[in-house]
Amino acid sequence: MTGRSPDRHARRDRTLVALGLYLFIWSLTTHGKYSDSGDEPNYLMIARSLVRDHDLDLANNYAAPDALTPAGAHVRRARDGTLQSTHDIGLPLLLVPIEAVAERIATTASDATLRRFRMPRDLLEYSVVSLAMLACVCVAFTWLAAGLEEVTSHGRALAITTLFVLSPPVLTESFLIFPETLALIVMCACVRWLLTPQPGALKTWLLAGALGYLPWCHRKYSPLVLACLVVIVWQRRDQVRTWTAGTRAGLGALFLLPHAAFYWWTWHTWGNLGGPQLLDVTPLSMQAMPHGFTGLLLDRQYGLVANAPVYLAVFAYWALVDRSRRGWLLIVASLVLPMAAYAEWWAGFSPPARYLVPILPFCAVALADSLRVPLMRLVVASLAGVQLVFTGFAWHHPLSLWPWIDGYNPLLRDLGPVGHVYARFLPTVRAGPASHVVISAAIVIAFNVVLVWVARRSVRGQKRLAASS
Repeated sequence: MTGRSPDRHARRDRTLVALGLYLFIWSLTTHGKYSDSGDEPNYLMIARSLVRDHDLDLANNYAAPDALTPAGAHVRRARDGTLQSTHDIGLPLLLVPIEAVAERIATTASDATLRRFRMPRDLLEYSVVSLAMLACVCVAFTWLAAGLEEVTSHGRALAITTLFVLSPPVLTESFLIFPETLALIVMCACVRWLLTPQPGALKTWLLAGALGYLPWCHRKYSPLVLACLVVIVWQRRDQVRTWTAGTRAGLGALFLLPHAAFYWWTWHTWGNLGGPQLLDVTPLSMQAMPHGFTGLLLDRQYGLVANAPVYLAVFAYWALVDRSRRGWLLIVASLVLPMAAYAEWWAGFSPPARYLVPILPFCAVALADSLRVPLMRLVVASLAGVQLVFTGFAWHHPLSLWPWIDGYNPLLRDLGPVGHVYARFLPTVRAGPASHVVISAAIVIAFNVVLVWVARRSVRGQKRLAASS
């Protein structure tokens, strides 16, 4: 008797789901997205300079007639006098081969082709890079789904992965040229490694290198990858003990040397360890952390749950996570707390909760763990139903996922009465009254506390029943 093994069937299913998600997100981008604003074109300008001039001096690139965007506050004079970007260079370095192909396609495309696709040359260049990044992200989604299969059924793993991807901010981030997109890929790989019973040597070496390189894409990821290292070493301490001294030294060097090189380069280029954005002012404040944390979660315009109601129960997911994974909260805290303390926790002109994207794969695992409780299966199914309505509407109106007026959420406004009620519940943390923030936060916390109390009571009841039978 012949046939495919269950593992081959699972890989096929994961590939098909990833392909479907790719097509869904690609089709979303074809009928609405802001492509010429924010940080994205400035990351592309660095990649352009590396492709055209093989340097990081952007003066001639921003002065060129085909510059993607004005320089504005995105450049500063480095210590050697060159005009360099205020953004970290790790992402553009990785984009160099893709940018070279994209620029070639854009420059050789005929005017008739451009008219057919209704885009200028610079937008065609951007689209090629964006779709290439989306392809990489969809591969990472298969890693997440494979990891989830270690904690739940195959079908649920695919369903959770789909829900995770179709919920903003992952939905709105997976095709953007931002460091969060690359960090999402690396964190999906980290989740896959942590959930694999015996990860192979090659995967271990690749993960160490990816974690070591990630701060080059944005220095804010230094605490994140260090937290990942602590969790990996602690959770797999028995496996780490079996490694030879040479293996430990090699993995440590692969992780630490890129960090050292990055901060040496920062000091050499800017004269400090914080980079160009810390030359004038320190944008982090402990006093701002409670305000920023509430905003990242609840703000009507930029909060996590603004366009993704499935995260209304995120505290319950983590309260019910498997005991062996409670330490993962260190990884979550290593990103959430600095971003909450950041002066612009809303991330400027971007989709809501962009800064939180890298830690959401860990939240997907916490959600999967919570489904062991029947109550949570009902809650997640209900929230997922609402989420799919949000996502379906957003697919028809993609620009509604990009807030553009302070305190205004176009998706909730256009959803009709349900959206209006939800918008009234969510506060405007940046400018609204503090009482509204407190009331909304209290309701969300109470909702999660009740969920956890009822869920744990239900689990204890099931255990007593099983013991007596």
